[in-house]
Amino acid sequence: RRASKAASTIKALLPMASRLCVFFGGMLTLAIVVVPTAALLGSSRAGGRPASPQHAAEASSSFDPRVSPHAYGGRQVGVLIVDHGSRVAAANERLERLCEAYARTRARDRWVVRPAHMELARPSVADAFDALVAEGCEFVVCHPYFLGEGRHAMEDVPRLLAEANARHPDVASVVTPPLGANPLVMDILHDSILAAVEPRGLQAEDAAFENSFFGAVASLMA
Repeated sequence: RRASKAASTIKALLPMASRLCVFFGGMLTLAIVVVPTAALLGSSRAGGRPASPQHAAEASSSFDPRVSPHAYGGRQVGVLIVDHGSRVAAANERLERLCEAYARTRARDRWVVRPAHMELARPSVADAFDALVAEGCEFVVCHPYFLGEGRHAMEDVPRLLAEANARHPDVASVVTPPLGANPLVMDILHDSILAAVEPRGLQAEDAAFENSFFGAVASLMA
């Protein structure tokens, strides 16, 4: 009888215990989450508007542009495309047209693109680097416009860049791999060869397979 009575008492108290748990759980949530969040929102809305990360950075005396990711969005980037240089004016002008086309179709808003020649023609790497710095560039990317990973691309151009950069120690710079190191060059090579072969009806067997139904299936599976 006592066990039955105790069970009945516990059963009767369960709804009240459940309501108490909900009540204290709500109070705990209010203390841990709601109150601090409200205080944070209140402080961020001082002056009638939310404080953006940019405003917070500007207001903080500890904001360090060297380590903050917000600082890099507005940096002026210089792009220096360097070829060998030639005594033939048309060859040098071709690099100028390439840089103009790259600036127009690929470069981002705060990128400044300039050509330079390793030797035999102007502007030199030093001339172009100085011009980029004069235009406000804080970071310079130098691309050796060479097919081979030879001495010019791997030694001479990096040396000339380092010498030019030494006059502007506050500017950072980096050298990319030469153009020929990019695997997409294989596609350009293949397209050029096909353009010479196909008009003469000399389509290779592998090209015929690629253009067939089974070649399309194999390409999807690759």
